[in-house]
Amino acid sequence: MCREVIDWVKKLFKSSFTSFGPLNPADQGAIKKVLVTRSNYDSTTAYLFAWVEPVVDFLKSSAGFSLTALEQEQACKKDFLNCLKDNHPDFIFLNGHGSTTTVTGYNSEILLSLGNDEDLLKGKIIYAIACRSARTLGNWLADNGTKAYLGYDDDFIFLVDTNKSEKPLTDDTAQLYLEPATLVAKSLLEGKTAGEAWQISQDKFQENINAMLTSESTEDDRDLLPYLYWDREHQVCLGEKEAKI
Repeated sequence: MCREVIDWVKKLFKSSFTSFGPLNPADQGAIKKVLVTRSNYDSTTAYLFAWVEPVVDFLKSSAGFSLTALEQEQACKKDFLNCLKDNHPDFIFLNGHGSTTTVTGYNSEILLSLGNDEDLLKGKIIYAIACRSARTLGNWLADNGTKAYLGYDDDFIFLVDTNKSEKPLTDDTAQLYLEPATLVAKSLLEGKTAGEAWQISQDKFQENINAMLTSESTEDDRDLLPYLYWDREHQVCLGEKEAKI
């Protein structure tokens, strides 16, 4: 990613990466293990890949976290399971396509699925930007030992400006949806509880909705509203609301 885009994202998050989210004093010295999966093989995953980049860059530069980033072909079931078994991550951040019973990685290879690998996910916090995965899979994991599962119980929908598709982080339309979505991960890394991280994201969705309802908004702006309402209503936090990384 070019330096200009990184600088733009810093301003977007209204904080420098050095102040992205220090661990709580009681947790100083405790290294938190994080697993991130992301791929870039179609228009949807290309945007997710780009918008997760600031989170990955922060984790790479932070002494408070140990990051395993499974990207592109590495976002496969074999590497995913090996990471769970060998690294025991505290927080798993998944980005890809999904269904009511699955979350996928590169080329839609299934990483998580209903009825499988729940023992490896006990005590974890999971956040999946993936369609529908919280409806059945997320509930099942939360009932079988996963501390908290945050995600979407129906499709996660975002609109884009096709003129900005080569540089997704400069797409103001996509920002309306993807900034609130990525705030869940950002807030968890700052030490917020699962419930607090969900609420921060909800508040950002509502802020963006309110901005589209002003007298200054255009008809094109108002066309974005149904999908902002949709994403806000279908974003859920399952399991322990007080869980922290």
